Amino acid sequence: MEIKSNKEETLKQFQTYIHQFPEEEENLAPFISFIKESEELFDRSVSPGHITGSGFVLHPNDPDHILMLFHKSLERWLQPGGHVDPGETPEEAAIREVKEETNIEARLHSVHKEQLYPFDVNIHYIPANERKGELGHFHYDFRYLLVTDETEIGQNDEGHDVRWVDITEIPDESLSRAIKQIKSILAGQ
Repeated sequence: MEIKSNKEETLKQFQTYIHQFPEEEENLAPFISFIKESEELFDRSVSPGHITGSGFVLHPNDPDHILMLFHKSLERWLQPGGHVDPGETPEEAAIREVKEETNIEARLHSVHKEQLYPFDVNIHYIPANERKGELGHFHYDFRYLLVTDETEIGQNDEGHDVRWVDITEIPDESLSRAIKQIKSILAGQ
């Protein structure tokens, strides 16, 4: 029952996102098909993929820097994030994953207070992982802007290299729309 309400809340967030960013509808057509055809949106074993939540955490003293980690399996610098656990919404998963992966306590940025929806939604392919017994699949990533009062990165649970990174130095093309959105949000404050 709780998962169903999380599904409804997630779909509401996505509808709001598409309303705010109608130019994204074509890019997100695979996700739109997925949510129409799938009963379970969060289950890791569901093909062709599942919803995840991630957080772009702004440095408290320098908002041009965000918290990034080097993902060992994917061999790329990424924002913290991951799978939505049973009973969670994507934004709750993003906040939890930030804590687990970076040891930083974070909370939603005020841009999410008036109406809760991700500031970016991204579809990316995750290659098969034999060690985990996972087939290749898609992550439909709901991305949230987060803030923290902390600057010191402690030991994390997953052994990732974690750093504060200048957003102008992030080369990954899959993050370009999110970085553009962050710059727009910060310019509007």
